Amino acid sequence: MPPERAVARCTQQFPNVDFYGNDITTIYGIQPGECCTRCSQTAGCKAYTFVNSNPGQPACYLKSGTGTRTPSVGAVSGILTGSSTTPTPAPTPTPTPSSPTCTTAPYGTCGSSNGATCCPSGYYCQPWNDTFYQCIQPPAKCSKQLTDKDYYGNDIKTVYVSLPSLCCDTCASTAGCKAYTYINNNPGQPVCYLKSAAGTATTKVGAVSGTLN
Repeated sequence: MPPERAVARCTQQFPNVDFYGNDITTIYGIQPGECCTRCSQTAGCKAYTFVNSNPGQPACYLKSGTGTRTPSVGAVSGILTGSSTTPTPAPTPTPTPSSPTCTTAPYGTCGSSNGATCCPSGYYCQPWNDTFYQCIQPPAKCSKQLTDKDYYGNDIKTVYVSLPSLCCDTCASTAGCKAYTYINNNPGQPVCYLKSAAGTATTKVGAVSGTLN
């Protein structure tokens, strides 16, 4: 199933919220757009919580109900369309302040390979695959991010990591590295190109480039 249909099956999205409890199973290493798809294919699954910043690799928690909604920075929870769930009331987390000109929610969809849209202040648009770009927070050490851009040339080393934040961390720990280009949708596995300088930013759909703070 194409990722855009997967998102459409879970139209109710709750950024920075964890549906605590009611876990059926946990799936690791998948993209956020696939989490809803897996829920729709799993008997008894009514909702899910996706945590991209889970230690090691992203985690998708499939759930039999929404349970208690608890604040969890970096998580995004969804309800399978057509599912009848009765959520337990819980405190509503304080929303992250956003740019007055951008209505996209934190961890919301921000376009596709056809073009990236805006993200709220403090977030950038991360390309996960051709059809799903998501507003996420930048790595702590690399706050400046350019979507669909490649810092052409100046390559030091190529490494294979599963998250853009790990690409930044690897650059920070590599002598001479000042910038990087990360491609999550690289054929086979995500790739991270470490660079001695940012150089010229050229258009490359699906890439994201960052510089060390």
